[in-house]
Amino acid sequence: MDKKLLLKAVEIYGSPIYLYDLEKIKSQLIKFNESFRSAGEIKVQYAAKALSNLSILKFIKSLDCGLDVVSIQEIRLGLKAGFKSEDIIYTPNGVCIEEIKTAVKLGVKINLDSIESIIDFSESFPNNSIFIRVNPNIFDGGNNKTRVGHSESKFGIPVNQIEDLVKMEKENKINIEGIHVHSGSDISNIESFVKGAKTVFNLALKFRNIKYVDLGGGFKVPYFKGDSSTDLEELGKKITIEFNNFKKEYNKDIQLIFEPGKYLVSEAGFFLTKVNYVKQGSKKKFAQINSGFNHFIRP
Repeated sequence: MDKKLLLKAVEIYGSPIYLYDLEKIKSQLIKFNESFRSAGEIKVQYAAKALSNLSILKFIKSLDCGLDVVSIQEIRLGLKAGFKSEDIIYTPNGVCIEEIKTAVKLGVKINLDSIESIIDFSESFPNNSIFIRVNPNIFDGGNNKTRVGHSESKFGIPVNQIEDLVKMEKENKINIEGIHVHSGSDISNIESFVKGAKTVFNLALKFRNIKYVDLGGGFKVPYFKGDSSTDLEELGKKITIEFNNFKKEYNKDIQLIFEPGKYLVSEAGFFLTKVNYVKQGSKKKFAQINSGFNHFIRP
């Protein structure tokens, strides 16, 4: 965005101020869809955790995206932004059954990531349709905090527990219509994505009513000039091959879903502050601004 426009916004609205370039968000979405065009009509579920500003959610909804959420609060934000309940996928981790019941009442798609929560769910909603999140045992991501697909992660159902779910489905206790994987954030190695996709496709063959395969998000964006990023064009080619092989073997029409979050919004945001004083320390100077962690806590 032109620096003159940024300064003009401060003149009009004051500071500190968050500004977002909607055209950048739109162009990122177009680029993303183009990268996977060979796989057919994919569905993008924007990961609300990346930026849950209500105006941004309304704009992303206007781009025909769905929503990926992890809490009741994000569900309600999504509904307020105009998303239909059926276009929201709720993927909690470790929440109580009462919260899951509330999500069911709100009409969103339920995506559970533990045998324990699925057993509870099946007792309250026998043979209801759900997604399951599997753990692909992949160790990748920007740092240890964002690597969530490895065997010791709290996220996802371990592969060795999948047969328990197969048995539950045969006994009509659950109906698994979607299968999901998310290995981490800031992954630039496309082979990690491909490995996760292969794992999910192979596991999906074990279930009889799969309609959706959700390959999650975690695509790397550059944080500075010369930084690495995920090669989406190459990734799209490789995922398409694996997806087409899976569809041929499963012999049903399947919706392919992705959950980009930071990929869509990270390069679109600006946070502008004013320097109140330049304070001279003993060895260096400090720019003292009209903001702090009260405005910018997430990083």
